[in-house]
Formats: sequence, C-alpha cells, structure tokens
Amino acid sequence: MHWSFPASVSPDTPLGRVVLFVLQPSWRRRRAVRRLFAVVLVVISMVMWFSRVTHTDPAIVVVAEAIRAGETIEEDQVTLTPVPPAFVPAGAFRQKSAVVGRIAATAFQPREIPVETRLVGMEAVNALHDPAWQSPTMVPIVLSADGVTGLLQHGDTVTVVTGVGASQPGTVIATAVRVLLAQQSPTANREGVAVVVADAPAAQAIAAANVEGPLGVLVTGPRAHGAPDVQSQATPKDQQ
Repeated sequence: MHWSFPASVSPDTPLGRVVLFVLQPSWRRRRAVRRLFAVVLVVISMVMWFSRVTHTDPAIVVVAEAIRAGETIEEDQVTLTPVPPAFVPAGAFRQKSAVVGRIAATAFQPREIPVETRLVGMEAVNALHDPAWQSPTMVPIVLSADGVTGLLQHGDTVTVVTGVGASQPGTVIATAVRVLLAQQSPTANREGVAVVVADAPAAQAIAAANVEGPLGVLVTGPRAHGAPDVQSQATPKDQQ
C-alpha cells in the first residue's frame, strides 16, 4: 500500500509527527493500537463490574415448596430470592414475616411469587367483590359434599342453595357469590368447607342457612361455560 505525506503539513511539526505516526505503517503503530484496544476492554470490564456491584435485584418472597389452598404458610415453604424488577408483580412481599402464618387462598407452586390478593384477607376480598356491593363480607360455609370443594376455584362465581337436609332442598339463598377459598376435609366422608365473599345481607343469609345444615353451590360464572373467570386469574406462575 502506497501513501504520501500531505504537502500542507510539515513532518517536523507536532501535527506532522502525529500524521506520520498514523499514516506510516510501523510496528509502533500496531503496538499502540493493541494497547488502546486492551485499555478499552479493561474499561468496559470495570464498568460492567461496577454496575453489578452497585445495582442488585431486590430480594422478593418466593415459594420454595408447593402450598395447597387453605394451608397456613410455614417458614420453610418460602424463601427470599433476588428477582429482576421487571418480573416483580404488584403486591409482592419483601419480608418472609409478612407471609408466614397467612392462609393461602389459592394453591402455589415452587418459584411462584405470592401476592396479597392470593392470601386470605381484605385485599383478596376487595379483588373479588362486586362494585355494587355496599359491604363485601367473608363468610365460611359447610358444603353438603366434600367433592364439591375439589371442583371450586378461587374467584369462581357461584349460587348458594340449601342442602339436602333442609326442609326445601335447592332453595336459592344468594347469587353472584365469589369463592375466596375452597378446602377439602382431611377426613374422608366429611363435608368440605369454603370461604366465600358476598354483600353483607347475602353473607348473613348464608350464615343463617348454614346453621340448619350443609349447603350446596352451583357454579354460574364464566367457568360454568368452559371459560376462565377473568377475576379468578392469579399472577403468573413463573415470573423468573
């Protein structure tokens, strides 16, 4: 490759020496380029290391072991795990103490992130209640058949009716009731238990009817027609 020194620049001046160094092929230039490249790599590595040191993902409560709906969450069932902020859902917990001892309204699988609306409490009630209700209320009910609880899911919309032991079985007690928690009995041939959410008058009617005996429920929401209930959808299972 042929090159010529610019006529307008004298090689004896500082600028000329720089031009001569850049344009004239030599081992010095190659060595300088290699050194410059090495310095750039070192700077990039230091920037990346500093970024990792100064920016750490927040530690979030994550499920370590499978948790059944209705189960009281224990210390060894959850752990603190760093999670990128983009994958942290609203309502996630940063302290295990905020979760341990709470009752799971839905089942959890390992690596899921529990949130307030999936634990038994007012946040879950508020997430399920109808805006037309004046006073959403939780009420436990004993179901006439334990197998029914296995069919119910958190967020289902149901109609509550009198059970087989009532004077008029199948009488409607309350409609548009939301299922907060359905729990099967640990003992065979025993009634199941569910916790439902309804407006205060309907909740009172359900509680009064339950005194006379177990009740029945009819799933009437979207899931009764094969579609998932929009409000029953929980947070994504694997946010990590």
